[in-house]
Amino acid sequence: MKNNIFHKGGGAMGTKFLALVSNESILDTYNERPDYWSDLNKKTEKWYKSYQHLLSHSLIGGFCALIDDRIYNGRVDIFFNSLCNMNFGADPYNPQKRLTKLLLNNSMSIRKYKPIIIKALLIKTWNAFYKDEVIKTLKYSEADNFPEILPK
Repeated sequence: MKNNIFHKGGGAMGTKFLALVSNESILDTYNERPDYWSDLNKKTEKWYKSYQHLLSHSLIGGFCALIDDRIYNGRVDIFFNSLCNMNFGADPYNPQKRLTKLLLNNSMSIRKYKPIIIKALLIKTWNAFYKDEVIKTLKYSEADNFPEILPK
């Protein structure tokens, strides 16, 4: 049986390993809620396309799966609908607007952000959204501690 490594950010490089999970375990998780996973795939595909591919389909889906929306009473859907449809109003310090501006600049840049930086920026944006805060500066350096998804 082959094992897959699931990890989340931790430390400077964001490679804090959570567990070795078997393929059988992954299938069991899927089979417990197949409708959820099918619906999640449809939503994330729609968000990926509407967001002009600024975030990968797998990153959006993985993030949604990691912070199961049942716990957040629909806030994950609100977050990604707002972010990916670029419907965040006129506030220049809106977290989703800040992330979008960085990702648009990144998409046109010769030197691209590493995936770990994009993940950290997405988490920081979610955290600000979750706490209903504005962001004057959105940044992350690999020398920083990797952000944890709120609530802890």
